[in-house]
Amino acid sequence: MGMKMAFQGEATKTLRSQPVNYRWPFDWLAHTFVLVASLLVAGGGVATADETQLALDDIFGSGVVEDNSNAIRERAAGLDDDEERFRVLSDWILPSGSHTRFRVSGRFQTHADNGKSGGVLVSPVYDLLAVAESLGHLDELRHRVAAVRSEDAQQQRAKAALLAMIAMYLRDDDAAFQQIDQLKKLVQGYVPRTVQEQWPETLLVFADVHHFPQSHFAPDLPEYLYEQRTRKGIPQHAEEWHAHIASLMMKNAVQRRPAAKAISQDQFKLWIPSERHRHHTRGSGLPAATWIWSTEKGEHVTGHEDDYLFFASPLRGDFDVDADISPIGRTQVLSAGELLGQTWGGASLFEGNVRHGIKARKLNQPLAKLGKWIHYRAAYRGDECRVYLNGRLMKVIPRPATADPWIAFRSWSRNDANFRDVRITGRPVVPESIDLINPDLTGWWTYYGESYGYELAAWNVTASPDGPGEIVGTKNSRLAGTWCEHLLRYIRPLGQQSTVEYEFYFSPGSANAFPAIDRTAFAITPQKVLTHAITDGTYEQSTASPVLAEYDTSLSTQPAALPLRANEWNRMKVQINKQLVRLELNGEFVGEYELAADNSRHFGFFHFADRDELRVRNVKLTGHWPIKVPPLAEQEFVDIAAANLSDTELPDVFRHDFAADGLEQRYIGAAAGRLGRVSATPAGAVQHVTSSGAWSQSHFDANFRMDGDFDFSARFDPLDVTDHDLNGCGIFVSFGDRYQIECNRRPYGTNNQRVTVAWREPVGDGEFKASYENLSTEAKAGTFRMARRDDHITLLFAENDSDQFRVVDSRTIEGIGQHGADARLQAVANKGGTTTVTWKSLRVSADELWYLPDPREEQPRLIYVMDADGGNLQQITAPLLNVNSQGSPDWSPDATRIAFDAWTGQVETSFVYVVNADGSNMKKLGLGSMPTFSASNDRLACTSLLTGTVLFDGNGGNRENLVEEGWGAQWSPNGKWIAYESRHRTEGRSQRNITIIDVETKQKRQLLKGRDADRFRHILYNMEWSPDSSQICFKGIVSGGQEVCIVNVADSAVRTLTTANMGPDFAWHPDGRTIMMWGVLSVLGGAEAGATHSMKGNRLYQFDLESGELKLYPGQPMNQDNSGPAWSPDGKRLAFCGKQFPGPVRWTEMKAERSP
Repeated sequence: MGMKMAFQGEATKTLRSQPVNYRWPFDWLAHTFVLVASLLVAGGGVATADETQLALDDIFGSGVVEDNSNAIRERAAGLDDDEERFRVLSDWILPSGSHTRFRVSGRFQTHADNGKSGGVLVSPVYDLLAVAESLGHLDELRHRVAAVRSEDAQQQRAKAALLAMIAMYLRDDDAAFQQIDQLKKLVQGYVPRTVQEQWPETLLVFADVHHFPQSHFAPDLPEYLYEQRTRKGIPQHAEEWHAHIASLMMKNAVQRRPAAKAISQDQFKLWIPSERHRHHTRGSGLPAATWIWSTEKGEHVTGHEDDYLFFASPLRGDFDVDADISPIGRTQVLSAGELLGQTWGGASLFEGNVRHGIKARKLNQPLAKLGKWIHYRAAYRGDECRVYLNGRLMKVIPRPATADPWIAFRSWSRNDANFRDVRITGRPVVPESIDLINPDLTGWWTYYGESYGYELAAWNVTASPDGPGEIVGTKNSRLAGTWCEHLLRYIRPLGQQSTVEYEFYFSPGSANAFPAIDRTAFAITPQKVLTHAITDGTYEQSTASPVLAEYDTSLSTQPAALPLRANEWNRMKVQINKQLVRLELNGEFVGEYELAADNSRHFGFFHFADRDELRVRNVKLTGHWPIKVPPLAEQEFVDIAAANLSDTELPDVFRHDFAADGLEQRYIGAAAGRLGRVSATPAGAVQHVTSSGAWSQSHFDANFRMDGDFDFSARFDPLDVTDHDLNGCGIFVSFGDRYQIECNRRPYGTNNQRVTVAWREPVGDGEFKASYENLSTEAKAGTFRMARRDDHITLLFAENDSDQFRVVDSRTIEGIGQHGADARLQAVANKGGTTTVTWKSLRVSADELWYLPDPREEQPRLIYVMDADGGNLQQITAPLLNVNSQGSPDWSPDATRIAFDAWTGQVETSFVYVVNADGSNMKKLGLGSMPTFSASNDRLACTSLLTGTVLFDGNGGNRENLVEEGWGAQWSPNGKWIAYESRHRTEGRSQRNITIIDVETKQKRQLLKGRDADRFRHILYNMEWSPDSSQICFKGIVSGGQEVCIVNVADSAVRTLTTANMGPDFAWHPDGRTIMMWGVLSVLGGAEAGATHSMKGNRLYQFDLESGELKLYPGQPMNQDNSGPAWSPDGKRLAFCGKQFPGPVRWTEMKAERSP
C-alpha cells in the first residue's frame, strides 16, 4: 500500500508543479484516470510502469494516452539528468515493454502572456531530438528506430518521420530526403479521420519550416497537406490543425522564394499588426499572424483568426485611401469602422466589422471580370466615406464625429491576403487623441463571445448626458461564485508610448472596472492593485485559476492604500512606455508593471460578471503615433515607381479646362473622323460618335508637340456607351512613324470592363503591329495619363474624381526618348453602337513643349529675295500692323528697289509700298494694288478699285488717273504701254480682254481677237510682259478649266502653255527662255522632284518655252508657301511672296498670352 501511495503522490506532485497545459476538463480527467488505472491494474499489489501503460491502452486506447503527451514532457523536464531524460523520452516514444507502437504526437500550445507569438507545436519527439543532439545520441536513436518493425501504415509513417527528423538533426541530407520520399508515398492517398492519425507528417513539416527554414527538406509536403486535407476539411473538427497547416504552407512558400528580401512586420514603420484573439483561439494554440512586405506587395503569411494590419495613426479630415488588393476575395479593408472586400469571382461582397467579422452579401450586378488586382478606394468627405471597388461605388458609410478613425487590412487566418501600392492622400488630419466610445462599440470585441446590444446583454453602450455614452458590462447574479470572467478588448494595439484615460464607477461589492493589457488585468481594490492572469475559460491550457485573490499578486511600488472613491466616478490613467505600465488613480500614482516581451498590448476592460457591474465613460486614447501622414513617396507600401513619376519637375505646362475655356481652337484642333462631332458645353467638350455598323472614330488634337520627358493627361466625366466591344474613349500619342501608343476605356463584352493600352510598333510600309495590356475598372469617369522618362513609357489611369494614378502598363522602347510626340483625344464606336464622352480637362507638360498652330490659322505673307540658285535667302519685309498679306512684288529697272502691295483681304484698303532690295527704307506710297515700275525708274503704275489705273511718282506723289478702267495694270519693259484686263459688252454679252494703252497718246487697243476674244470668261491679274515687250503671259479662265497663255502684241496670236491650275502671277526671265509661275505643290500629280508627302501649299514652278516642260523650281525654300515671283532686271535675283507654314513655337514664349 505504501508503494501505491508513493506512486499516487508522485503523480499528484506532477499536477501541482509548474503549469501543466491541460484543456479543461477532459485533459485533467484523462490525467486523473492514469492514476486510477494504475491502482486498478495492480489488484492490491504494486503496478509496474509497463502494466500501468498497458492498462491505460486497454481502457482509453493508445491514441488517447499518446495524445495526452504533456505528462511525459513535464516529467522529463523535471529531471536533472539529461541521460535519464533521454531514457524516459525514448522509452515513451519508441515501442517498449509498456507499449508496442511508436508514440509520435504533439500539441498546439500557448502560454499565458504571449499574444504576439501565438500557439506553437510542442511534442515529446522534439524534446527527445533536442536532448539526443546535446548528448550525441542521435546515431543511437536512429539505430533504435530503424530496428523497429512497423506493421501498419500509421506506424510506417511514424517511423519514416522519426528517421527523417533524426537525419535532419544529423545534417545527413541524403538520408533525410530518402526518408521524406518514403513518407510522401505513405501520405499520398491517406485520408485521416483524426488529428492523432496525422502527427508524423505534421511534426515533420513543422520541424522543416520552423527548425530548418533554410534547408527545405520537404518543400512540397506542406502544400500537399493544405490542398488535400485542410482545404477539404479533412479531418473534421480539427480547426487548430488546419490553422497551423495553412500557416506552415504560406510560410514555407515565402521561404522557398529565390533570394526573397521580405520585410517582417517588426520592421514596419507605419503599420501595426493585430489579431482578434478570443478565448478559444488563444486556448487552442492557434498560430500568430504574420505580415510581410515582399516583392513589392504586402502578404498575410500566417494567421491566427481575424488578423489585421493597422495604419499607425488615426485619421480625420478629407482624404483618400487607395490600395490594390487580391482579386480572389482574401483581403478586406477597414475604413470608417466597416470592413469591405469582394468575394471570389466578384458575385458577392464581404462586409462586416471588427466585432462580428464579415458576411457575404450577394450583389445585384456582379463585379466585372477581375484582373491581377482589384482597386480599393475609400474617399473620406465630410460626414461620409464612399468606398469603391474597381471604380464602382459599393457603399456609402456614415461618418459621425465618433466614427472609427483607423485604416487597416484584414485577413482570415487561412487566407494569404495580398495588397500593394497603398496610398493615403488628400488632407488627412492626425488627432492627438481619440475617443474610444461610440454607440456601436466599433473597434471593440468580446473575448469570450459575450452578447452585446440588447437589454440583458453582457455588454452595452448607454446614453450619457456627460459624453458619448457609457460602456456597461452587466452583472449576472445567477452566476454568483463562479468568478465569471468578461473582457472587452480594443482592436488596435497600444504602441510603445500610449496613454488610455477614462472614468469608471466604483461601488463596493457591486461595481468596478479593471483595465487589462492582453491577458493581464489590473484589479483595482480599495487596498491595492492586483495583477490577474485572465484565463481562456474552458480552453485554458494551464492551471491558472479565474479566482482573483487565490493566485494573483499585487504590484510593486504602490501606496499603502489606494485613493479609490466609493460610490463615485474615479479617474484612471494607464500609461505605457516601452515595456513599463504606469497606473494612476484619481491623479495619484498607484503602481507599475513590466509587460512580457510577447504581450500583444491590446487594451481592454475586464470584470467578474458574477460579482460587479462595469461602467466606464470618457475613454480617450493618446498615442505617440506619427503626427503627419508622410508624403506619398515616403509612404511604406506605395508603388515607388508610380509615386516618383511626378511631372512637377517638367518646366513647360499647358492646362485647358473645357468647361471654362471651351474648345478654343487655337490650342485644340477641330474634330475629325466619320460620324463624329465635338461640341462645347458648360459641362465640357462633349464628343459623340455613332457607328453605322462598322468601326467609327472621332478625334481632336492637342496642338502641341512634346519633346524630351513629358506627361499628357486628359480627364473625362462621364463616359456613356452602348454595350458593344470597342465603344469607348481614350488618348492616342504618336511618335511620327516611330511608334504609336493609345490608352482607352472600353467595355469588352457584357462583363469585361477595363482600360486597355495598345502598343503599336512599326513593321514597315506604314503598317503597325499591336500588343495589349489591360487594367480592370468599372469607372465611368477618370483621367488618362501617359508619361515618358527617357526611353521609358508609362500608361496610367485614375478612376472617377481621384488624382491617384494606377499603372496600366509600362515599357522601355529604345531610342523613343529622342522623338517628339503629339497627342489627341478620341472616341470610338462599333457594331451600330454609340459613344458619348464629356472631356473635362487637358494637361500637357514637357521638358520642351511646342505649340503647333492650327493649319487654318492665317500666317502673314511677306516678301523674300534670293539668288537665282536659291542662295542668300532674305526676308526683306516684316509683318505690318493690321495687314496679313503682302504680294505682287516688282523690281525697279535699276534693281535697287522693290514695290509691292499689302492688304487685309479688302482690295479697297490695299496699299502700295516700296522697299530697298536689302529690306531697308520701306515706305507706304498710297492706296493701290499690283504696283509696276516704269522703264524710267521714277514713276509707278497701280490699279485702284475706285479710280482705275493710276500713275504716281516714286515717292507716291503726283498721282494721276491714266484710265478709269483696268485691273492688274502692268507697265511694259520699254515703257511705252500699260496692259490691263478690260471688260466689254458685245451683242449683250460680257467679254474679258487684254487692253494695252499707250502711256503718251492714251490710245488703246484690245489684244485678243476672234475666237480668243470670246472664250476667256476671266483674265486674271498680274499678267507679265516679255523682256522685249513683244508678248504678254496671262492666265485665263475658260469653260471647263484654265489656261496659261502667251499673246503676241503685234498680231494677237495666242499660244497655250499649260492647262495646269497655276496662279495668276508670272515672272519672265530676262533671257526670255523661261517663265516663272506658281501653283499648289500637287499640281503635277505629286511627282514634283524634291517634294515629300508631308509638304503642302504653293510652290514656284518654271516653264521652259522651248521644250514646253513645267517643273518645280529647285532653289526655292520648300518649307513654306511661295508665290508671286519677280525676276530682277539682270536675272540674278528673284523676289517672291512667302508665307511660312504654322510652325512650332516654344510654349514658354506664348503662355504669357494665356494663363496656363
